[in-house]
Amino acid sequence: MTASEDGIERRLAAVADGTADRDAVDRWAGELLRDDAREWDEVSVWALDLLHGIDLRPGPGEPYLHDAEQVRGWLAEYRHRRAQGGGETGQRGSGGGAGRSRRT
Repeated sequence: MTASEDGIERRLAAVADGTADRDAVDRWAGELLRDDAREWDEVSVWALDLLHGIDLRPGPGEPYLHDAEQVRGWLAEYRHRRAQGGGETGQRGSGGGAGRSRRT
């Protein structure tokens, strides 16, 4: 597992268990996605896309759009995909804001 993969997994786990600052995780993922100099495999892009927007709420004071249970599911899927080989490499950063609307 690379340092970036470990960082993704640690942040998914921290959001799932409620110990992460969701705003910081969102900013971290957004910065990585915007970095066109970096190449990412398909699974990393999928996970970073999920994390970029993890701090979204439907309105002020409302619960997060993606609750801890959903994030635990993403973490399990991330681990499963990693165990299966991690996907194709060579995807570059998106140039910004890719993850704000897509969720699987």
